[in-house]
Amino acid sequence: MKRHEFDSEVKRLFKRYEELIIRKNRAMKKGNGIYERYIYPIITRDHIPVFWKYDLNYKTNPELLMRLGINTTFNGGAIKLNDKYYLVIRTEGFDVKSFFAVAESPNGIDNWKFHDCPVHLPVTDDPEANVYDIRLTQHEDGWIYGLFCAERKDISKPDESSAALASCGISRTRDLVDWERLPDLKSGAAQQRNCVLHPEFVNGKYMIYTRPQSGFIDTGDSGISVGFTESMENAVLGEETIMDPRQYHTVKEVKNGQGPPPIKTEIGWIHLAHGVR
Repeated sequence: MKRHEFDSEVKRLFKRYEELIIRKNRAMKKGNGIYERYIYPIITRDHIPVFWKYDLNYKTNPELLMRLGINTTFNGGAIKLNDKYYLVIRTEGFDVKSFFAVAESPNGIDNWKFHDCPVHLPVTDDPEANVYDIRLTQHEDGWIYGLFCAERKDISKPDESSAALASCGISRTRDLVDWERLPDLKSGAAQQRNCVLHPEFVNGKYMIYTRPQSGFIDTGDSGISVGFTESMENAVLGEETIMDPRQYHTVKEVKNGQGPPPIKTEIGWIHLAHGVR
């Protein structure tokens, strides 16, 4: 590719990106009277910054080859800070490995823009193969915690290509820029997914919503459960009590899980959960 062609293509890439970022979203005319749905998804892989995907130096990338391919952006943890909306997005590359990236918006509907760099998440002594599905909680102890699924190969089944172990990874930050990695959650369950930290202390302890599982996919007899830990720096749950069991012939027939942290109101806590049938 000649230099003028390179420069022209770079200009086109940035133009298309900027048009997407400033595009206004609008609600669909017909709804259900409960909530509004919008014309455009708020975050897609096209929102990934151009300079993430491409080396823009003509000397080192004269053919303008893509260096970071993104499959999709989804399952973000959400939080509102200082009158801005933030998502910590599960960003999956062409290699099906995921990483976290922070995007922000002034209104939560449009003008979403990723920060200049993805989240630098330290690893533990037992590195995971994948991380995803983070839930953010602004806790009364002053930290913002991110609880996520840390997936590792099940080395006890070396011949099974899909055999994996899921645990609850724990991270925390004060500004969504610098992140500290804490030890994974310890509990009596074989595996853990869909863990969410309650925003307030309960009887002086941290309360965590969990979904203990017997296998990576199989949830066993569990449902949304709760457990307590004295510390998040070395989180250990004792007994886990099922709060919301699965139920036959409902949207939570196969499995269910806590969504975001519960929302406090004058009459109690609002919980949003998901189910599979």
